Amino acid sequence: MCEKEYWIWLQAGLGAGNRAVARLLDAGLDAKQVYQMSDEEMTSAGLTKKDICRLRRIKSADILQVVKRCQSSQMEILTPDMPEFPEKLLNLYAPPAALYVKGNVDNLRLPVNITVVGTRTCTKYGYQAAFHLSQGLAACGIGVVSGLARGIDSAAHKGALHADGITIGVAACGLDIDYPYENTAMKRDILKRGTLVSEYCPGTPPFGGNFPVRNRLLAGIGAGVLVAEAGHHSGAMITAHYALEQGKDVFAVPNNIFETSAVGANELIRQGAKAVSDVMDIIEEYISLYPQAIRIHQQVPQKEEIPSFSGVKEESVPKWEQALQEPVKTQNKATAQPPKTINPPVELEGVAMEIYRMLQTGETGAEELLAGIDKPSNEVLAALTELEISGIVRRTAGGRFSIL
Repeated sequence: MCEKEYWIWLQAGLGAGNRAVARLLDAGLDAKQVYQMSDEEMTSAGLTKKDICRLRRIKSADILQVVKRCQSSQMEILTPDMPEFPEKLLNLYAPPAALYVKGNVDNLRLPVNITVVGTRTCTKYGYQAAFHLSQGLAACGIGVVSGLARGIDSAAHKGALHADGITIGVAACGLDIDYPYENTAMKRDILKRGTLVSEYCPGTPPFGGNFPVRNRLLAGIGAGVLVAEAGHHSGAMITAHYALEQGKDVFAVPNNIFETSAVGANELIRQGAKAVSDVMDIIEEYISLYPQAIRIHQQVPQKEEIPSFSGVKEESVPKWEQALQEPVKTQNKATAQPPKTINPPVELEGVAMEIYRMLQTGETGAEELLAGIDKPSNEVLAALTELEISGIVRRTAGGRFSIL
């Protein structure tokens, strides 16, 4: 096998989001060296028995099939030993061992990229805010990063495209998978100047667990993360927390206090995220650091230039007359959160149950959970994220976790 194929083997065996990749890189090891190790040597290098078993199951024919699919789909493969590999992602707690890329790979290493995230079922206000701010960022030479989904993601990508700017789509499935199908044309437009990237090899379906694992890459590629509109327990909030853990800037659009989809962004502002009402609120944080990369002389689009709210399915837009007729639903802090119980929720099982039991002893850090649960790191992190999104677990100060 060639060097790239060894990295594909490592990624396929360990899976996305596995912290073992960071341990191997920190030890100065490359994928070929790991491939040539005995089981005992792999154990000494920090791999678990399950890691080793999964790696041993990957056949060279499987790797060649991935390479062929990349060639037929015109995908490039970036690996950590290549200069084109984005350095920002090498510094993650769980860097990818391989990236599959379509379009301009240099966009992944632009001086300033801003990640824009939010809910799939956004309001008209959230959609237009994401579109306008992304359009303004792109007009000033800043790359706009988002997750290719419906709602806010689509608004972010389309806003950047409307400014003839650069936008990067980070997928939670193989790049050859047509998901979501209604954004097929948008992805074609992105490739004219922008980039599509995934750590999932061609043919990988959009499994639910892929999305929270993918979100660390969304945060990693951007210099900062803008939350346009998000509920309290949402993937966008997870991305914002990843950004904080990575030392990135977090921005949020102030939202309607009566919208459940606004709770997350407003909460971030209360916690110290910078409130954004104009694109210059973001640009001023970077212009002195990257004066050559940001074109402030460009005319920032005015709000009246935003097109109609046709990019989101009509049923996802609240009916304003109906909203006025319905009573306002407020959330009482004394009753909103479920009381702690000794017994875990009946629906929990597997890794989620193990996490819950560990958290019953008190606040616990992610590192302790990974060390205390004999499961692959990506499975533990995916289960932890799903518990957080479900409102069973909350993230406390310092990046620790506790039961709600």
